[in-house]
Order: sequence, then C-alpha cells, then structure tokens
Amino acid sequence: MSIDCPVRKNPLKHAKSLTVTRKIEIYHFFDYESDEPIHIKGFQEVLDNMKKAEKIGK
Repeated sequence: MSIDCPVRKNPLKHAKSLTVTRKIEIYHFFDYESDEPIHIKGFQEVLDNMKKAEKIGK
C-alpha cells in the first residue's frame, strides 16, 4: 500500500501525471465552501474532472 497526498484542485491533472503499473484506487477529498454559485460551479468542475480522469484508462 502506498499513500500519495498531494494538494491539487484538479483530479484529472493528477491522474494524467501518474505512471501506473498496476490497478490503483484514487480518492479526491475536498471541503464544503458554501452554496454560492462560484463554489457550486467549482464543485461541479471537480466532479466532471473526476469522471474524465476515470475514463483515461489509468
């Protein structure tokens, strides 16, 4: 088991930077800011990037 704990806002960028030699699980943690539109938009972007990262095949 290995734990890599970088602070990054974009999970897709992190997934692209990985060299994968076996199946791995990646978790992305982020905090709740508020219900303001800018924070909702940021949350949606993170979810969209997580879906894209899942599809790149790493």
